Amino acid sequence: MIVKPAIAAMLASGLIVPETPKLVLPKPAIVKAENLELTRHILLGMPLTMGMLPGKAGDPFFIDSSQYSTTASSSLETISWTHTTTSATTCLVVAGTAINNAGNTDISSVTFNSVALTEIVRSSTGSSTSLWRLFSPAVGSFTLSVTMSGTNDRFISGHAVNLGNANAVNASNGGESAADTFSISFTTTKKSIIVASSWVASSGSAARTISYSSPSTTTTQQSANNSSNSIGKTANIATSTLQNAASITVTSVSSGAAATHRVAAAALAFN
Repeated sequence: MIVKPAIAAMLASGLIVPETPKLVLPKPAIVKAENLELTRHILLGMPLTMGMLPGKAGDPFFIDSSQYSTTASSSLETISWTHTTTSATTCLVVAGTAINNAGNTDISSVTFNSVALTEIVRSSTGSSTSLWRLFSPAVGSFTLSVTMSGTNDRFISGHAVNLGNANAVNASNGGESAADTFSISFTTTKKSIIVASSWVASSGSAARTISYSSPSTTTTQQSANNSSNSIGKTANIATSTLQNAASITVTSVSSGAAATHRVAAAALAFN
């Protein structure tokens, strides 16, 4: 009988080499489809995959509007009123129109809750109408101010609309005419809400009504008029229903003879 001390001595002297154990690989597990807990695994993975997928907003839509205007003043340069945005408001669009006796004044700035809006487009230079925008405006009731570049001695007006699911200007254009019916055009690349600002001055004291023959679904949201200084003046802001990407024509129509006709329009879309 060989005792353990002897075996240890032989191992130490190298006379006996221990046998290397065989490498035994584990057998691959066979998982049957019916044994998978798909619901649990999918739910566990959803937060990761959903966080990587881009969000999708709906189409732009009109929410509501407000307006303020005044007649002649020898000193007034800014008009202000309280405008209310909703939690769904992603874009505030303001139209400003100003005219003085010299015909050389324009809207110079617009602010909401003391935050400056960015000008989108204006119809012309001097007695123009212009559109301004603010994306992600503060939610609630705040002061909206429209300031002109000179003293108002004829007319100044401000009109505002709230839009939802709009965060980009897709296209815009503006122009002037003395025609009773005046059109401007631009091409959009996405579904958009068209916002238009028009103003008409007549040579008489009668203020005109402004309508839109295209897009045919455009609706006047707010309008203001007066006949100070024996000149009839009307300004408004209007929006269309959702328009597909296309070549868009905005046509403003005066109810009577127009001595001055200005139009500025923009397409607001989700980018």
